[in-house]
Amino acid sequence: MIKIQARIQEKLVFGFMVFFFSSIAIMPATAQLISRMEFKNQPITDILLVLAEASGTSIVTDETIVGNASFYFSETDIRTALRSFLGAQRIYMHEIEGVIYVSRIDVSYGSDRLVRVHAEEVDPSLIIKAMSRAAGKTILNDALPKSTVTVHIENVPLEEAVRIVAARFPEYELVVSPTSLYLKRVDSVGKKLVVAVAGDRLSRGIDGLYSINFEQASFLEILDALMSAEHKEYVLMLRGDFSIGRMRHSGKSFEEALNLLLEQAGADYVERGGIVYLFEIQKKDIVKKLRDTDVLVIKYLPVQDLVTMLPQELSNSAFFRVDKASNSMIMTGSEQELRPLLDFISSVDIPPVGGKVYTPFSLKFSKAKDALALIPPRMFPIAPIIGSDEYSFIALVTPEASQELSALIKLLDRKVSAVPIRLKYIKTDELLKLLPPSVSKEDVVDSGFPGLIFFNGPEERRRRFELELGTIDRPKPQIQYDILVLQSQSGYSLNIGVTGSAKETAADADLDAKAIIGAFEDLLSINFDIISEFGYTFAAKLTAEISTSTSEVYADTKLTGIVGQDVKFQNTNTYRYRDSEIDPDDGTVQSTGVTRELTSGLLLSINGWASSDGMITMTISTTVSERGESSSDSTTPPQTSERVVSTQVRTLSGKPVAITGLIQRNRSLTLKKIPILGDIPLLGRLFSFPTESDTQTEFSVYIVPRLITDISGSDAGAGELGAKMSALYRSAAARP
Repeated sequence: MIKIQARIQEKLVFGFMVFFFSSIAIMPATAQLISRMEFKNQPITDILLVLAEASGTSIVTDETIVGNASFYFSETDIRTALRSFLGAQRIYMHEIEGVIYVSRIDVSYGSDRLVRVHAEEVDPSLIIKAMSRAAGKTILNDALPKSTVTVHIENVPLEEAVRIVAARFPEYELVVSPTSLYLKRVDSVGKKLVVAVAGDRLSRGIDGLYSINFEQASFLEILDALMSAEHKEYVLMLRGDFSIGRMRHSGKSFEEALNLLLEQAGADYVERGGIVYLFEIQKKDIVKKLRDTDVLVIKYLPVQDLVTMLPQELSNSAFFRVDKASNSMIMTGSEQELRPLLDFISSVDIPPVGGKVYTPFSLKFSKAKDALALIPPRMFPIAPIIGSDEYSFIALVTPEASQELSALIKLLDRKVSAVPIRLKYIKTDELLKLLPPSVSKEDVVDSGFPGLIFFNGPEERRRRFELELGTIDRPKPQIQYDILVLQSQSGYSLNIGVTGSAKETAADADLDAKAIIGAFEDLLSINFDIISEFGYTFAAKLTAEISTSTSEVYADTKLTGIVGQDVKFQNTNTYRYRDSEIDPDDGTVQSTGVTRELTSGLLLSINGWASSDGMITMTISTTVSERGESSSDSTTPPQTSERVVSTQVRTLSGKPVAITGLIQRNRSLTLKKIPILGDIPLLGRLFSFPTESDTQTEFSVYIVPRLITDISGSDAGAGELGAKMSALYRSAAARP
């Protein structure tokens, strides 16, 4: 198939040449003129052959003339056509004694022993051969890679020209002798020193330059390889090894490679006495090296006025310093950091146009953005710039417009007087969180002093705010909790022995009525109004239990708290013991010297909320804990028991709430015996007296919440209680 296409192409070229020559035959004989012709993707050698035949000129090509080309020739002389065609194909021509030589290489060797070479996209071995031919000196070379190079060399020694041609191939080196040059290929061992653990992470070429190429590597490994390749001694004053990320660098000197490596590690170095000392530095010190410092001279504006024109987002003084003496700004930063600032300065630092100049305007009471929103846009052909203090702006206006604008600003910039308002019962932050609907946050300003705010709105709005504030600024109601905690105990003890007997500890119900009534005197020492809250029956029963020691008052207190706040009561005992640990070597228990605490007793927490109809909702949490018998070893914590009741109840103000069910039962067996006799086997049982006891303890919590609106009248119940007790005594004394 390929042979058939080649034959067809040859026939087409032959037919074209026959047609072309027949047309030339009928043309008048003009010296070296060619007619119009067009070539489309034809071999360059064929095109040159046709031109040579058409013009009767000898054209000689060399081995560098390869490839195809497309070109259109108008009717012109041969040399003009050749110059235009060869110039387009980057081919050089020389005419010697009427013969035109064409080549992609233009080389000459002068009497000063300097060579001149021009070639584009040519095999390097052909360039070396052309230089050898021109200089008349033997240049040998090993097989070069199949590649092309472009060189333009002017007046350099022959050896340097050969090195330039082979510069892309570092595996070759030039061997110079008096009679010849030899471009020799060097093996991988002689070419470079590879100092990597895995792959070519770090390499040093024959030119002494380093290449770094890795995705991730150990810092100390790469550092040690670099120092070894350079034969440097170093002292490492870094904290340890770590991994560094991707690095891709080539053709770097030792100092450049070391700096790049240390920048990744956040370190720097100094060389003293041939020893390299490496130490840590902060990242910001590394960034300083990458920042540029330039001096920008302001041409048309005073530099101090320009600074006031800067928008707030560009007024960061870390990037510039002002030099008033030279009317300039010293800029420090990277290009990305300084670009917005430089663009802004270039847009405002311009010569005046049409009598307009940048004029600053200042306001005393209003912010610039608020005032500009009220000024007609027609007054600003270019948008004004708000200053960094928010109370000034810069505008490009004429002197007439400046006067008009100043008059308008004077009308708009009115002082708004702030009126102080004192809060009586609520905090400032509480008010700012829940403002009345008649005001906004901009109208109310916190003074920084407790209970004092400033209102800077209109007079009518201030009056409405004060009216609504009178409804909000009221004292929070309080709740008084009357708390009574009773501890009731019942049980039995059974003694077995020679004098065995059983004894009940419960109270005798048949108490004399007068004794019970007389015992009410014990209740007068209790703050809790038992008779008023629970009646005479409960009071009599409680008096009987107190007199027989089966009940006792565990807590009797009165607590007052703000609505919605926790009120806590605690009546506890704290037991301290030393923490211990087991020695893993010998298994002995050793004290650690740490003292821990164990708390037992009564914990009561109440959180009450009062509604507008007098109902009180309480969240009550009660915990009763008891510590068991402690061992003789102070390092062993005793056992504890705990009862917890949590509930939420609702009741009217002054109505009691009872919490019961905190019950604990303890059983114990005690053995008493007569000395010596009680230790006799079998017979000793007659002289031993075991005692078994079963005790049940119950805690009862009684709470009476009272909503307080007037604290001064909270003790009015004391006189009523005294009157009731006096009547009770009189009725008891009147009985027979």
